[in-house]
Amino acid sequence: MAEEKKTETEAATVVKPRRSLKGTLLICGVMGDEVAVECALAFMFIPSAEDVATLAERKIKAGLPETVGGVVPDLTPHTETASSAVEVPLGDYSITISQANSNLSLRVDFQLFGTVLEKEKGKLETAFERNKHRFRENIILKIRDSTAEDLSDPGLGLIKRRILETSNTVLGMPILQTVVFSQFSYVEQ
Repeated sequence: MAEEKKTETEAATVVKPRRSLKGTLLICGVMGDEVAVECALAFMFIPSAEDVATLAERKIKAGLPETVGGVVPDLTPHTETASSAVEVPLGDYSITISQANSNLSLRVDFQLFGTVLEKEKGKLETAFERNKHRFRENIILKIRDSTAEDLSDPGLGLIKRRILETSNTVLGMPILQTVVFSQFSYVEQ
């Protein structure tokens, strides 16, 4: 019985080793430095929104076909005034975008118009009629690929560039000068 009491008292007197404050601060300092270095590297190597937009424009220009039906399209900017451009309706759209990670969905409604030189209006209408279903599908895909930030941009710049690129590709010629949204609205549901 005496031996049992002795082991109990020995167990009670065993002291748990304490961490030193110096070691804890050293570990926190090393971890803090690592996080700061990673943030600095991310800041240096992740492109800004302007850089992404510039790269997207270059990719759009590089992705346009060089020949369409054996004819090399004129990719130089048109020197005619904006008064010679007309608006052509490209459809009414009502699109629902489901968010994968939440129960939230976005409802986007708009009318789409394209601006084209008045003398090329007939070519656009012919190309649009021939490809209207592929055109509509590509517009829907571009809107569904957009984020809420893209949709809340007041000028809708990134979406307009994406739609213009895909539109000219589907139409087979860089005939559209700009795209214009009318009655644009999106609601989170």
